[in-house]
Amino acid sequence: MKRLRLYRIEIILVLVLAMAVAFFGYLGYGLLPADATVETFSGERALARAQDQVAFGARVAGVPANIAAGDALVDELVQLGWNVLIAPFGLPNGTTARNIIAVRTNKVANAPVGILGAHYDSRLLADADPDSAKQTLATPGAVDNAAGVAVLIDATIVRSILVP
Repeated sequence: MKRLRLYRIEIILVLVLAMAVAFFGYLGYGLLPADATVETFSGERALARAQDQVAFGARVAGVPANIAAGDALVDELVQLGWNVLIAPFGLPNGTTARNIIAVRTNKVANAPVGILGAHYDSRLLADADPDSAKQTLATPGAVDNAAGVAVLIDATIVRSILVP
């Protein structure tokens, strides 16, 4: 009994914390649409998307593989219900590049805004490759950054199901 008195404040704080977690979990559950089917992130889908990007080849800014990969990305985003904006820009070496900006209007007034980003191009030189013969070649861009774009798209698909 004496021990309980010693830890009385800690026990009360733990109980209050548990009640707060339960309360906010209850509130969060109420935010889900009644007809929402919860889908989880799929590593397999993301891997397939990354493989599709890598199949274009090295996606260095301005080369045909970069343009084709960007066009495919735009098509997929449009099919997923995003409004897509293309923002072209010039690089100091005269190459024309572009940013692809996908925007979706939330149906909830004054909803919070989130900004996520990833680049779909690949590096011009594989200067960190342990094989010195490959250091002057362009990278395939699987990790940097086909994987980032693939994860971002799959995560937004899951999120768009949960948020109207």
